[in-house]
Amino acid sequence: MPAARPTGRRDFDDDVPTTPSSRDLPALEALAEDLTDLAYTVDGVGELLGAPAYAALGRGQLAPALLECRRHLSGSAGARAVPVLLWLLGEAVGDEDLRAAFPRLGVPGLEQLRLIEPGADGGPTSHEERQVTTADGPEAATRTAADPSAGRSRHAAVELRPYGSDTGGGLWVASDLGSEQRPGPLRHDHVLGIGGASLTLAQTVMRTSVERALDLGTGCGIQAFHLLSHARHVTATDISDRALGFARFNLLLNARALEIDPQRLGDRVSLRRGSLLEPVEGEGFDLVVSNPPFVITPRTGRSGEAYTYRDGGLAGDAIVEDLVGTLPGVLAPGGAAQLLGNWEIPEGNAWDRRVRGFV
Repeated sequence: MPAARPTGRRDFDDDVPTTPSSRDLPALEALAEDLTDLAYTVDGVGELLGAPAYAALGRGQLAPALLECRRHLSGSAGARAVPVLLWLLGEAVGDEDLRAAFPRLGVPGLEQLRLIEPGADGGPTSHEERQVTTADGPEAATRTAADPSAGRSRHAAVELRPYGSDTGGGLWVASDLGSEQRPGPLRHDHVLGIGGASLTLAQTVMRTSVERALDLGTGCGIQAFHLLSHARHVTATDISDRALGFARFNLLLNARALEIDPQRLGDRVSLRRGSLLEPVEGEGFDLVVSNPPFVITPRTGRSGEAYTYRDGGLAGDAIVEDLVGTLPGVLAPGGAAQLLGNWEIPEGNAWDRRVRGFV
């Protein structure tokens, strides 16, 4: 039996043009089935790349994984290399390879979900690069690369990464591409994917079964995924429309593993837009989890240099101070809050003096 759905506030369900689309539920189901058939999981990618290349990928060194994927493209595991090339390595992939890898969803479906975008004109696709690599001699390579039958090339519009969790099954997490896959400055409303901080928090959160949980500053939704394994209802908030757009897409893409009815998302998850505790004012939660933008923010500097995920708009460690002081106001009797945070240590003071002052 689902938990009672909170009333009185409108859940976020907007279609954000700069995030993957979560409107077409059959397309999301087709994508999930294609990804499952491709063994696009943590273990599946590790098996495809081999331990050395997979470990290097985890350190941000892409070349070994790229070489392994190109080697596989000409073999029986060629389709399995496509999502790795596309979403983890940021490589161009040809329509022919995309059609082979995603027979249910197809290239139009990938475009409709805003997971791919056209490649640069004239740029080689991974299919063309595979043919050039295996052709004999420079003349044969030139002829193959010029062959128009290789089709158009596409680039990833986002990162879509496999993730293992305690839900009992593998998940996929969409977020913005990082600087490794798309060189250049990040958007100021950049939505982070799976990072060290989010994993640290997820691994330390209490797994006690609760009725209502709050994921404050959900980002792409990592903490909400874990909370759903032991909370009957999760409220996930963020100040960023783009973060909520990614979170909604991720929840619906993983609906089966998360035991969510995609037609009734609100029965288990409420997405709310707003700053800090404003979206849940007057409500009570048994467990609050937060990975806020806790980086110490300079007191001077242009606001245009700030990043939503990193700089919360308050100077120094004021966001963490604010949360520690106000979170008790949304805790139900016996409730608990767990969050990550940094705090300043003024010169000459004990390390814990300031944080003790928060409470």
